[in-house]
Amino acid sequence: MQQRILVIGAINVDLVERVERFPQRGETVAALSSHRSPGGKAANQAAAAAHHLPDPGQVMLVGAVGDDQHGLEQVELLDKAGVDTRLIRRVMGTATGSAVVIVDEHGENRIIVNAGANRFVSAGNLYGAPAVAVVVAQTEVSTAAVSAAAHHARTYGARFIVNNGPVATLDSEVLVQCDPLVVNEGEARAMLGDQASGREHLAKRLVRGTECVSAVVTLGRDGCVWAARDNNGSIPGRFVADVVDTTGAGDFFVGTLAAELSRGSDLPAAADTATAAAAQSVRWTGTRVPEHIGASGSLMPD
Repeated sequence: MQQRILVIGAINVDLVERVERFPQRGETVAALSSHRSPGGKAANQAAAAAHHLPDPGQVMLVGAVGDDQHGLEQVELLDKAGVDTRLIRRVMGTATGSAVVIVDEHGENRIIVNAGANRFVSAGNLYGAPAVAVVVAQTEVSTAAVSAAAHHARTYGARFIVNNGPVATLDSEVLVQCDPLVVNEGEARAMLGDQASGREHLAKRLVRGTECVSAVVTLGRDGCVWAARDNNGSIPGRFVADVVDTTGAGDFFVGTLAAELSRGSDLPAAADTATAAAAQSVRWTGTRVPEHIGASGSLMPD
């Protein structure tokens, strides 16, 4: 199967704690429930892209896990999600990356990440990676790994997407290749050093400030704004009454965006589809699509 998309970045196991409300400084609150789930931006985005494409194996994930049981489980789950895992490295004597995710009664979240084996994701991991239509990178791994992903995309003429979250200082030669650079509102303002500009101008200002080819700024329930060097626009949010968990909605957006771009959609159309998919993703718990959810995000019939 010809790969359409190459994703490089972090693979985690998440410990999710549901609470009525987030604790204040120095305060302890009781969890309403706890569960373990797969995570990591790259793994989530690869799984979302694979879910959106018609055939398994069209998305390859480049990353690293530890030599623990969590690592084995994460690779198995990615295989089951239709992701090509042949370039996931197993690092001996190291734990798989992990995150603690706290989710309140409104579905909002707070996340603490431990990199673990993700610290070892480097340019060397890309050895043997195929030519693809789209390369996706995020900054949960080193900026050197992101630069290597940019080089791989440039070598094979692939479209290059960077999700700069958490915000990292990226080389100018990486930024000018981003098509698009994808960030949320807080990340956009951090990159621009601007807390005052209207939301509608953020993507346009990112294109001007970083000289990237295009940019998308996600606005949560309010959709997103996008800009290229010669035009810009906005995508309205989708109303969701039954919000359960917003964790991973941004990753679902990026994965779906990459899948749509790999199929030839233009940026506004791809961002619109990704916005709709991200809105659907808040209706279930965790960062991956449950088995009973169809490709459209709707419940599968019994």
